[in-house]
Amino acid sequence: MIFAGPLRHGSDVGGVVVLFEDLINSISPDAGVFDTNAKNYTSSLSMIMCFTWCCVRAAFKGDEVALHGTARDYKYLGFIVLICHYLLGLNYHTRKFAGNFDEVYVGFSTFWRWSTRQFLFHSHSNFFETKSLVEYFSTFNSETFWFPNYRPETKYQNLEEFQGRFVFVGHVKREKGLDEIIALGTLLPDEWLVDVYGPLSGYSADDFRSPNVRYQGVLPPEDVASMIAKYNALLLPTFHEGEGYPGVILEAYSVSAPVVATIWRALPEIVDDNCGVLVEPGDALDLLRGMKNISVDYQRKRIGASQMFDDFSREVVLDKYFSSIRSRAT
Repeated sequence: MIFAGPLRHGSDVGGVVVLFEDLINSISPDAGVFDTNAKNYTSSLSMIMCFTWCCVRAAFKGDEVALHGTARDYKYLGFIVLICHYLLGLNYHTRKFAGNFDEVYVGFSTFWRWSTRQFLFHSHSNFFETKSLVEYFSTFNSETFWFPNYRPETKYQNLEEFQGRFVFVGHVKREKGLDEIIALGTLLPDEWLVDVYGPLSGYSADDFRSPNVRYQGVLPPEDVASMIAKYNALLLPTFHEGEGYPGVILEAYSVSAPVVATIWRALPEIVDDNCGVLVEPGDALDLLRGMKNISVDYQRKRIGASQMFDDFSREVVLDKYFSSIRSRAT
């Protein structure tokens, strides 16, 4: 089997790269890997030509291609896979990263919608990150399954007692709810604190003027879980268009930290009253309400966060995926 997906380019490591590299570290040494990250080639055309040759070789050798991709990959690389299936009998299955592909698909032209439907229809099986996408695309192919984002288990646990300590970890930009977080500076009780970690985009450290809302720099990915464990709860008031299951929420659950997130996209699938609070996007007062809800029901939500992580542990998710593709290969 050939696993096709993006590998890292220098220090440029996004979430999909982390997920794909983690997966290939778990596969058999007999399996092949193809890098779909165009940054690692002289041009996008070079990558596409190499991928086409990879698919042709796989078809002649009787190998299956597993395309782990973004919406762009499904559109262009998926078309190449489909042509190789039609002409050469290539076997394949797919795994889609992120959570808004239904809307992206609707926005495609007539030709690309047809191509994508055929690409998904002829696949042995299709895997999507959110349950809502599984429901939507199962009408194209009944062999459509849930492959959520995941994180490894950790030894860390967050604060046992509520101390009014909240944390945001992610890209520091408007669509992640940073205006609302900064606005908390004039709303929070004096003893409460929000620390913000992540690369700045559209903001500077000077925008964080309140002593209650502090910018703390960028965290290495391997330090996220241990840092969240130093706080009571995670804040993620996002309205980012491509939001699926944010890995940082799963990092929080891995250390028993409840989450205050927005009613947005598929977030209600993984955040509920048992493990956190859902609030309205773009509403700082409702965000504060959610934080107060955490404060009065902290212990129950800590337990719920730990229990929620059971569905998103690395071992559980990958075991289900590999078991599924093995069963379809026999």
